[in-house]
Amino acid sequence: MAIAILPALLLSAAALPAAEQAAVDALVRRIYAPYADPAMPPGLLDAPIYSARIAALLARWRKVTPADEPDRLSDGDWFCQCQDWEPAAFRLAITRRERLRSGAARVSVRFALGGGATRTARLVFVREGGEWRVDDLFTPDMPRGLGLTIRETIAEDEALARAAGR
Repeated sequence: MAIAILPALLLSAAALPAAEQAAVDALVRRIYAPYADPAMPPGLLDAPIYSARIAALLARWRKVTPADEPDRLSDGDWFCQCQDWEPAAFRLAITRRERLRSGAARVSVRFALGGGATRTARLVFVREGGEWRVDDLFTPDMPRGLGLTIRETIAEDEALARAAGR
């Protein structure tokens, strides 16, 4: 009986094929490279790394973001979950890669920001137009994901604008 269960368990968390793993790893390294290089400031909001779903949400969010004070998404960096870090001390480790049943890839990372601070994140990638794109990001600050956090922040920002008569 235990022998019959083992194949089902192995299929539920499939490994990424080598070529896909290399492409996803390269995108993860590209996303986190600016944190280790002071000459390359993170500019991920406008980078072409997001899925069409996330890009559409970001465009909608930009239209309602308050100009006078930061909202939940404007108050720090989503990928490093920080406002400050030490580029010379930044270290990234990919701790897990897996293919989801949907065909998406999920990658877990851990990174050091310096001064003993470490963070973790899970990134979900989908293939669009032959390229891997960020379709979600889960962190301790966004346990339900970037997509849902953007939708909630849009609703909050729109409610604030209505209350202010804008």
